[in-house]
Amino acid sequence: MAQLLACGKAVAAESEGFVETLCAVYPCALAPVATDLLDAGRMRPLFLLEAADFLRLPAAELCDPRAVRGLNSPAAYLAAVREVEPDARATLELLGNARCSAGWSAREVPVGTLGEILAGAETGLELCTEQGLVKHYLASLDGREFVRDLELPVGSGETVLLLDALAGG
Repeated sequence: MAQLLACGKAVAAESEGFVETLCAVYPCALAPVATDLLDAGRMRPLFLLEAADFLRLPAAELCDPRAVRGLNSPAAYLAAVREVEPDARATLELLGNARCSAGWSAREVPVGTLGEILAGAETGLELCTEQGLVKHYLASLDGREFVRDLELPVGSGETVLLLDALAGG
């Protein structure tokens, strides 16, 4: 960030041809311009940078270019998590008949996609097919909502709850 601040003007990192508007410096003097843009319905941060004739700083020139990478897919997010925290773990908790059939209730597992976690869980149960999660099971990420997308990333410290659809209502 010091490199961006040292430029003395509006500046943003650029990575793989994309302006990284969250890794940018927006001088306070741009406040009236920001207000005008908002009033005009032009709400993208890039519009403010363009109005300021900003400087593009290639991410490769930053002290740590990894800090400016896009995490625009589950695979990119999980690769970054594994790089920063190689031993990152999530929890898989089995409920209902799944718990009884597997003979255990919860295990720490390496972070990964929902599909990777379920496939590597050693439950003795058929949880996934090529089409997705087996229909009579439900999965919930941290108890927030039920999910079926096997490409859903499960990050460090998160919990996958797996239960029989009949037990979950």
